[in-house]
Amino acid sequence: MRPDLDKKLVEKYPAIFRDRYGNPKNTAMCWGFEHGDGWYHILDILCAMLYKDYNNAKREYERLRRREGTKDYTGTIVDSIRVERARLKMKEEYEKIPVAVQVKEKYGTLRFYVDRSDHAADDLIHFAELMSEVTCEECGNPGRLREGSWIRTLCDQHALEQGYIIDEDNHDVTNT
Repeated sequence: MRPDLDKKLVEKYPAIFRDRYGNPKNTAMCWGFEHGDGWYHILDILCAMLYKDYNNAKREYERLRRREGTKDYTGTIVDSIRVERARLKMKEEYEKIPVAVQVKEKYGTLRFYVDRSDHAADDLIHFAELMSEVTCEECGNPGRLREGSWIRTLCDQHALEQGYIIDEDNHDVTNT
């Protein structure tokens, strides 16, 4: 993936990509995102969903902190105990965010390997990997798996540019 897109994801989702420049003995993220630019939006949406609970807890904490010492919508005084509970909830949600260990293409689809995952995160990751199966890895347009000397998910244009021969029924014949 292009360096500017790499940087954008790392800056936008620091908890997920905290090991982006880590030691190769500990993480494969040191090699960056090993796939084409076309899957950038899939990753951006996946990461936003993995951050969702944390962002919700953060908004609640910030709302309560701004209102501390005043009455909230129920007429109850927002006290420091409620603010502290919200801060702890935010911290707890942050700790649940999975950490990417490797992001790459394999057999024509996205692979997103993480530490610290739960069932909900696994479902989101699986969905993103399925989306990559119908999204051109090069440009992000609709694509499909192409078999040849290398399995890739490509749109017709990029398949032809990369030497995949497509018959009139839009089936791949070979990769030269």
